[in-house]
Amino acid sequence: MGVNVFADWTPEEFKKMLGDHDYNPEKAKATDVEITEYEDLPVSVNWTAKGAVTPVKNQGQCGSCWAFSATGTLESAYYFRNGHLTTYSEQNLVDCAYGKEWDNFGCNGGLSYNAFQYAQVNPLMTEAAYPYLAKDPTTDKGCQYDESKGVAGVVAIGGMVTVTVTQLKTLLVDKPVSVSVEASGSVFHLYTGGVITSEECGTQLDHAVLAVGYGVTEDGVEYFIVKNSWSEAWGENGYVRIGAKSESEFGICGILTRPVFVVV
Repeated sequence: MGVNVFADWTPEEFKKMLGDHDYNPEKAKATDVEITEYEDLPVSVNWTAKGAVTPVKNQGQCGSCWAFSATGTLESAYYFRNGHLTTYSEQNLVDCAYGKEWDNFGCNGGLSYNAFQYAQVNPLMTEAAYPYLAKDPTTDKGCQYDESKGVAGVVAIGGMVTVTVTQLKTLLVDKPVSVSVEASGSVFHLYTGGVITSEECGTQLDHAVLAVGYGVTEDGVEYFIVKNSWSEAWGENGYVRIGAKSESEFGICGILTRPVFVVV
């Protein structure tokens, strides 16, 4: 912890930026999915280093983390399918996967799971075709979706059920995974680098991010590698490492609570 780009923000100001629905881990929605644990997991996986993850983005002062977590998942999934990276539109989700129909509320929060449900019906447009404004649809022109320009669709969604450390690692061996964490506390607020191992991080989920791999330090501390959406000025060039071992079944910062992955 130290002086970072949010050090002069009050806790109240900081919490307004977080946009994941604040659900209690015990009430996490489960889907019918079976995760087979690999017997011989690699020591480490880092999809960013392998070129399968787009650069870190910046959600700005808009609680749209759920949209960034969703596009990050789709971007990597499409990389494995097509062999190249394309950046998809968060504003498309903020504007169009909106309201009671999708249970997302733009800059006031949402769930990546719900964003994927939207993408099952309406393939996402690219960032270039639908640029990010960090604004709610009600403050601009509303949904500007052009079906002819939709390119990133979802066939199936899995997850939203608490997993073990080995199960999350198993998922990450195949591709990046959307995860949720508690980010409202000072551990995240003032994070500057290293591995978060403090149980004080909490497990009341309020922020959606993208797990892109895992590893272990020279001292033997296991961690998950997580891409955030607060620009490269935060954390480790926009990333955070979250400890894999925890006294709670929900993991450090609640990272094991509800991973979500897709088939594209």
